[in-house]
Amino acid sequence: MDRFFFGFITASVSSLLWQQLPNVFTIVLVGVSLVYTIASNRMLFTGIGFGIIWMASVGHCIHYWQLPNQVFSQPVTVLASIDSLHTENQYLSMQLSVNSIDAFEYAFFQPTILVSWQKPTWIVQQGQTVRLQVKLKKPYGLANEYGFNRQKWLFANNILATGYVRENSVNQLTNNDVSTRQTLVSAINELGASGSKWVLGLSLGYRGLLTQQDWQVLQKTGTSHLMAISGLHLMMLAFFLFHLGKFVCALLALGAKDLNYTEPGKMALLMILPGCALYCYIAGMALPTMRALAMLLLATILTFLMKNWQLSRFILASLTMFILLFPLSVFTFSFWLSFAAVVSIALINWFMSYTRHNRSILAKCIYVFKFQLAITILMLSIVASIFGGVSLASAFVNVIAVPIVTFVLLPLSLLSVLVLWMQWPFAPDLIVLTGELCDYSVSVLTEVATWSFLWLPVPISQWWQGLLLLIMLLLWCVPSFPLARPWSVLLILPLLSNIPQSKNKRWEVAIFDVGQGLAVVVARGGRAMLYDTGAAFPSGFNMVDAVILPYLRARQIEQLDWVILSHGDNDHSGGASVLANAIEIRQWVTNENLCYQGNVFNWQGLTLEFLWPVSVGNLADNSQSCVMKISGDQFSVLLSGDIEKTSEFRLVQLHRAGLLDLSANVLIAPHHGSKTSSTLPFLKAVAPELAIFSQGYKNRWNMPHPDVIERYHKLSIGTLNTSSSGQITLVIEENKPFVIEQTRKTTYDRWYLPARTD
Repeated sequence: MDRFFFGFITASVSSLLWQQLPNVFTIVLVGVSLVYTIASNRMLFTGIGFGIIWMASVGHCIHYWQLPNQVFSQPVTVLASIDSLHTENQYLSMQLSVNSIDAFEYAFFQPTILVSWQKPTWIVQQGQTVRLQVKLKKPYGLANEYGFNRQKWLFANNILATGYVRENSVNQLTNNDVSTRQTLVSAINELGASGSKWVLGLSLGYRGLLTQQDWQVLQKTGTSHLMAISGLHLMMLAFFLFHLGKFVCALLALGAKDLNYTEPGKMALLMILPGCALYCYIAGMALPTMRALAMLLLATILTFLMKNWQLSRFILASLTMFILLFPLSVFTFSFWLSFAAVVSIALINWFMSYTRHNRSILAKCIYVFKFQLAITILMLSIVASIFGGVSLASAFVNVIAVPIVTFVLLPLSLLSVLVLWMQWPFAPDLIVLTGELCDYSVSVLTEVATWSFLWLPVPISQWWQGLLLLIMLLLWCVPSFPLARPWSVLLILPLLSNIPQSKNKRWEVAIFDVGQGLAVVVARGGRAMLYDTGAAFPSGFNMVDAVILPYLRARQIEQLDWVILSHGDNDHSGGASVLANAIEIRQWVTNENLCYQGNVFNWQGLTLEFLWPVSVGNLADNSQSCVMKISGDQFSVLLSGDIEKTSEFRLVQLHRAGLLDLSANVLIAPHHGSKTSSTLPFLKAVAPELAIFSQGYKNRWNMPHPDVIERYHKLSIGTLNTSSSGQITLVIEENKPFVIEQTRKTTYDRWYLPARTD
């Protein structure tokens, strides 16, 4: 049976690497082969076959359930219920279960969509049924080498469309029956208690009030897991319910001596499942919570059936059950974090069984610390792959934080929500007390998070590097392989491939996928410069945190030598203030100081030549965008900001007069390919081999304009755009043709991340 579980899990997880789904013929062929594997009792191959068929079937069903093309890119009216919502800086994002779109009704399968609403006309709450006019587009996310993979997140949550609510008289509230969770959230918010956001996070898993700074504190101290309702919260609740059940059984036994309560432990288990299921429902039925409930259900069934499974079989059976019940969870970070944590605890428990320790309090404290340190080490590869580094304080902080949260803050938070739900008069006072305790605890974490030396960047850029690091850590922790430990250090060598070499003559130009905007990094010899920062939005989301900083951290770049802002539009310089607070910048350049025609600098052996404006200009003016040319020995790139035909005409005149040289191998297309830019004389003067458009998918301005594309093609100039290619990286080496890397054709080349060319 273990072999079947292992084969099923392995095949299911392999779907993460499939470029295409197996076709029907392949699925049938695998199904036929199962007859032989079952008959010959080859359980490993039987499990692999079932895993392939299961994940392929799930994939084909998801593709079949996609919304029809006619609902996209035009206003449609939806009738839907609000599953969840998130508000930050007055910016509302809602996840909706759709009952109907225009005249089409969904009876059995209700698709999920994610929409934003800037100016709601009523107080929006979870559980309401609403009729809204929305404009939708297919699930899409930025595709960059590093940073959050939003398109994968949308797929894992089965979100079939994203969009926004249009202001229209159609918008109305049709049913105001809010959910129990929303009622509790609103009641706690109305109290205005300090620290209530932490009480909501711990008790109900509501994290809509947590800011980006809050998450950074949790990440830097290695305590993010404490704010996710999962096994810790549910097991703690089960612990209390179990002992409460035993107490009730004891009272019943005293009151009715003729009844036989020979196994109060089993009777107490009957209280656990309904109580935990109710809590999961109130907390929003998040996937981590449901996985923990499923594991609790399996453990309860085995207890009643008196099955004494080994821990390894229990873990394999639990994972198989998760994949069958929640197949899309294998595409989420939380699944891998939970799986890694469970396996790490099991391995450490087995390893420490070899260790003898006495019963003194000091020895127990040392044992707990060693246990937490071992978990931190084993989780290092998973955490580093997700966050780009690990917190050196994690083991120390969690030794203190986990008991405090588990035995103090979490019980108080759950109790305060329970008494508020039951409308007991002392509920507000209890919530205030719990909030103050949470605030004090977080203030300590905030102080620890300021110690920057406790954050260790780990340069893991590929999944196989993380796997090799995990194998090395396992060899060090497993007592059966002592001789393999010194040799296992060799597995860390692939990480050195990410460390830049100071004398390397190769240089790179990374044009990030930042939607409708621009951000370009030029890197050489472990140093970098940045042209434009991309946008920042009222919600707090910005391209610096989402795209640029993950790239720099992965490349071990701790400062930027130059930051050039082409002009003042939000899509080009909106993230400037965020960047200034996040990384050291040696020199800022705008058209108000150093960017003017004739200014030339040398940086890392490259020539930086500023071509426009003619003199110091106006940062707010598109026509005065900072135009610069970066040249090596045999290659050059022209970055043109948002200039349009008037500026292009003047540049061409200067080029023809010999006052500057516009010619370049690659052109970052002016103004994202607007109709009023990329004139034929300008393109002839630049004469690039390749033009790159940095623009958003399905942007409202229809950029790049078809007429502009035609001009480029008329001159036999190749074109790429970030909305379909993702991040585009140009790799330039001496005496070699430059190499073009497109993220959507490499790391994003998967069946669940379809490219968007429509």
